[in-house]
Amino acid sequence: MATKKFNIAWMGQYRASSNSYVGAGSPIRVGGADNYHSYIGFPTSVRDALRTSKTATTLKLWIYVYDASPEWDVGAHKETYNKAGGTMPWYKYLRAYQGLGTGWISLDLTNVFMNDYKNGTYHGVVLYSGASSGYYGEAYGYRTDSYCAYIEVTGDWNNPPSAPTLTYPQGGEIVDQSITVRWNKASDPDGDALSYQVAINDGTGWKYYTTATGATSYTIDTSSLKETSSARVAIRAYDGQEYSGWVYSNYFTIDHNQPPSAPTQLSPATGAVIDRTQPNRFSWKHNDDGAQAGFRIAWRTVAADGTRGAWNYIPNATSFMNTTNQYYDMPANTLPFGNIEWGVKTKDQQGLESPYSQWQIIKASQPTNAPTILYPTDFAEVNTTRVTVTWSSLNQIQYDLALYDSDGWELFHEVKSGGTKQVTIPVDLENNKFYEIHLRVMDSTTGLWSDYTIVVFSTNFTPPLPPVIERFEEAGDGVLNIFYGASDVDILPSFLVNDGEQNPLLQGYSGSVRGMDYELLDQNSLTITGALKGVEYWLTSEEIPLVAGSVYTLTATFDIQGGRLYIGAYDANNNAISFQATGADKALSPVGTTALNYTLPENAVKLRVIFYTTWDNTGTVTISNINLRISNASTATEEIQVFRREYTPTGTAPWIMIADDLPTNGSFLDYTPASGVVYEYKLRAVNNSNKTSTDSSVEQVSIVFNDTFIQEANNLSSIVLLKYATSRETKMELESELMRFAGRRDPVREFGEHEDIVISVEWIFDTYQEVEMFKDLLRRRDVLLYRDRNGRRFWVTCDAFEVKDNDVNGFTLKADFHVTHFIEDLAVRNGEEA
Repeated sequence: MATKKFNIAWMGQYRASSNSYVGAGSPIRVGGADNYHSYIGFPTSVRDALRTSKTATTLKLWIYVYDASPEWDVGAHKETYNKAGGTMPWYKYLRAYQGLGTGWISLDLTNVFMNDYKNGTYHGVVLYSGASSGYYGEAYGYRTDSYCAYIEVTGDWNNPPSAPTLTYPQGGEIVDQSITVRWNKASDPDGDALSYQVAINDGTGWKYYTTATGATSYTIDTSSLKETSSARVAIRAYDGQEYSGWVYSNYFTIDHNQPPSAPTQLSPATGAVIDRTQPNRFSWKHNDDGAQAGFRIAWRTVAADGTRGAWNYIPNATSFMNTTNQYYDMPANTLPFGNIEWGVKTKDQQGLESPYSQWQIIKASQPTNAPTILYPTDFAEVNTTRVTVTWSSLNQIQYDLALYDSDGWELFHEVKSGGTKQVTIPVDLENNKFYEIHLRVMDSTTGLWSDYTIVVFSTNFTPPLPPVIERFEEAGDGVLNIFYGASDVDILPSFLVNDGEQNPLLQGYSGSVRGMDYELLDQNSLTITGALKGVEYWLTSEEIPLVAGSVYTLTATFDIQGGRLYIGAYDANNNAISFQATGADKALSPVGTTALNYTLPENAVKLRVIFYTTWDNTGTVTISNINLRISNASTATEEIQVFRREYTPTGTAPWIMIADDLPTNGSFLDYTPASGVVYEYKLRAVNNSNKTSTDSSVEQVSIVFNDTFIQEANNLSSIVLLKYATSRETKMELESELMRFAGRRDPVREFGEHEDIVISVEWIFDTYQEVEMFKDLLRRRDVLLYRDRNGRRFWVTCDAFEVKDNDVNGFTLKADFHVTHFIEDLAVRNGEEA
């Protein structure tokens, strides 16, 4: 026999003396002068256990009594949930139990209640006693700890079957009209006969079929299924009561070999103006389940009076260009000046042709004259962290301005309409670097962009030293802790990280072993025993700034003689360039606080720092208060800013400032990353006195979480967990309108710039207090941040939600979260960028 235990679903309490509701949860009260009656609800899983047992069952209620009553009376009620008000509901007396005492006591309900409960006549029991003070009793009721009252059922239940072994398809097959799924039989621990459920997915959803008992194959009609190269089947066993887990096939192809439809999404589209003197890309979308095999482009001239010229074809009028590319780069000067009508047709891998696309009419024109950049002039020296570009041009209606570094990486790019001829580029420039400004304009005469005017300039200012991202740690689900430090404070990495673990950058010197040759006392202290033992760092520019010509000061305190300090620079091949060290003999070694000053040479790519003992040391040396500073920084760091962006292979995603005015060292909690997304972080050391700044190196990190969160935009550390999110759906709608015109059979859809995205979520709260807290959250009428385990991350608002009481306990909530405009970038919100 087996035993199953179930916590009670709810408890509601009444005073019979006043026929009124008292409260819920805990404690259970019975009898006394107020004649307490405690109504207890059973979860539906108790009834399921009684009904599914294959043998006779028993049923007991267990409660923990700490104020004994001489008699516990039991009744049966028909309430399905706690009414939480009104008068005392009806019940039927079952029996009385005497002399049960305190501690855990059981009330056997097998003979007096079980069958009526099992068939649905009653839904729970009532505990009560005599209506006098001598019969008063108390016990724990509905709680979230181990003292919660519970129901015990004994019986014998079914065991699910094992999963079958799928033998066909194995993946890679191509099917048309049908597929026969084959498998090896599953086994059932109880010896039950097994049937099987088979499913297939063609990309539009799963379709299900049930086999006869003992089957090992099933044929599915695929003639009406969608063509796809990612179809798959699944199978699971069924013993009449329970299913095994699903077993999935690898992907295979459904191919009905229909010709592709006409290409769409043509570019350049009707109304576009292209520069005929440059190569132009003509692109389209091939509309078929398989890859494109080739294309043919047709074009002709259109005169001002509408007269069409002769057709021209690429590659020719009878063949197709053999390529899967859904574009063609037309060489310069192929098209004559004027209006051009063009279209394209495609061919699929089976040799079937599409119709021609809709015809597009474009203008082949010639470019505008290039602008003159007035500042900065070519090879000028700029001594501010941001540059303001001014220029001269004629009849300007648009400008295209970009900033590149010396490696060709695009740092800023802006295209705007209007006659503006002065722009401050919102990028903090690095010191002693070369940059390029690329500027082109469009005039009102030709409607085409000019050639770019390019200016090279350099920078010369005195910024702070670059800060350092020391490490990342997860600080709870969905929260990232960033540890950092400015370079004009202690830049030596901590000895200990992650609650006492040794920093992986810290290595034993000359084979030293932690716990035998040295002990790490705290973040910057250790003891060393023996001779020529200790620890060392090999630090690169990823861990600390390496600034040639700067003085690095290594400081430590020794309790006795016998300890040494070493600091030295190495090249890319680990060859020593130079170093400084304290005395090698114990008699020459320092005691108390000592410092080594070391000027970093050119070509240094690593800095080696050693804390060790002399060759003749015999005892234990304690080295404490260890730090490393760059002592000649000419511009101090006054604040730290934190920037983040999503990682892209091109590195062109925009940076956003997520924190500013931070102290020069410490940590920052980022409450806003999306799950599973790789982010890049960097720090900025700022000196507000001379308006200079320096960025750290870029570090990548990603975190993954399994829950759904809602946070207030103005209080991101206040996180609401949407527990048991059973449903999440996203709907997107673009602003558009169907327009109908005389002379055109088909409508034209006009698109606007706006779009609506709605995330519909359904979740569960255990208590009504959580529901009230969510109400309060919405009443604050604030923008919210929505994040879930699938990587969704949106700034949203919500103006309504629905609440439904669950059958046993808890509440199911539904809400629509509307994506809304919100400026996350603090630089923009603070007015530092346009």
